[in-house]
Amino acid sequence: MHWGTRETQGLAATYRVLLDHPANPRASRHTPYSMAGWLLSRFQTPTAIRIFSKKIEWSKFEDELALCLAAFSPTHFFLDGIDEAEHRDPVGWMACQQGLLEAVTRLASIEKWRHLRTVVAMRESQVNVLLSGPNGEKWKGSPFLEPLVWEGIDCRRFLEEKIGRLDPRWLSGSRTSDPIERWLGLTEVYNQRLDLSEPAATYILRHTMLVPRDIVAMGNEISLVLSRLLPEQLASADVRQEAIRKGVRLGAEQVANTALGIAAVDMARAAYNLVDGADPATGDTVISLRQRLIALLGQHKFNRVSRAEVDEFIRKIDDEIGAGVGSETFSSLWRLRVVGVSTEDGINGTFYGRSVFDPDAPPVADGYVFHASIIDLCRAHGSDMTARGPLPTYPW
Repeated sequence: MHWGTRETQGLAATYRVLLDHPANPRASRHTPYSMAGWLLSRFQTPTAIRIFSKKIEWSKFEDELALCLAAFSPTHFFLDGIDEAEHRDPVGWMACQQGLLEAVTRLASIEKWRHLRTVVAMRESQVNVLLSGPNGEKWKGSPFLEPLVWEGIDCRRFLEEKIGRLDPRWLSGSRTSDPIERWLGLTEVYNQRLDLSEPAATYILRHTMLVPRDIVAMGNEISLVLSRLLPEQLASADVRQEAIRKGVRLGAEQVANTALGIAAVDMARAAYNLVDGADPATGDTVISLRQRLIALLGQHKFNRVSRAEVDEFIRKIDDEIGAGVGSETFSSLWRLRVVGVSTEDGINGTFYGRSVFDPDAPPVADGYVFHASIIDLCRAHGSDMTARGPLPTYPW
């Protein structure tokens, strides 16, 4: 099927009542986003929207559009970044996302719309709220939900590919096949707190939550700090090492702030649902809860804590906000990889694997370990938290 100017003009003429902005005869060339903006600005009441949506032309328009789509290759829409403003109204935002998920899956189940593929990126915390809600059973095992799993080796590859796309001005000038060395000018970073050296890639990645967003933020901070050094300063291995440590520290603070911001949203939502008379889950509420989380986590001297210390952490939140909020908050921290389970050897930590959606609470264990980025964030807020024990091993 050939779709040219004549067909386009014919479709626009037939359905002008649906597609055209009355003040602009060329409105049929608008993007879906501009048309959506026009619809929202023109029909501002439920009654007006309902009358417009019931126009007889809609059913014929849908059928013709479905025939067009069937003749072409699948059309993909990718929706990302829909959580960026969630902190302004966590409860309302959750309802909107649930509605979006319902609409997208319903559309995908209609045969005539199979050529229209809509891919929506949602945070795990949002999906887990759905799974643990009253309609959660219908979503478990759904073919429309697919966890995006980033293993350590995937993150290492992602980091190296990002380095490969850097402008030469951000590289060290080292002529080597190792992408990390080309970028940083070294292969190992000295860890002052633990008095040992570790591979640079490990040092960088273990301060992220193993998601692309964190790796990009970390890389930007490191490159920015290195770019501020003079050539004679970069010639010093010690100065270069300190610059990389500073970049990782600043990047880790961003990573931890982002994670605790999401946890604060979950915390506010739990308070709204569990506690009578709780403050509305607004942006100001989320900011204050994140600051409270930083303060509570920063009270620990070490990054490894006992079960008794975790119970005390949960009790403090329950006492301050309401019964049940503490355990919900700790579960959120587990899913966000802020906290992991300490293994029997006291060295390694098992963090949430993201291989499946898991709305359940973290495993009961004798000990837990905070993510490396939490140490940097808490120390930036005046805590003296430090790492205890040797470094864990990493599969990359």
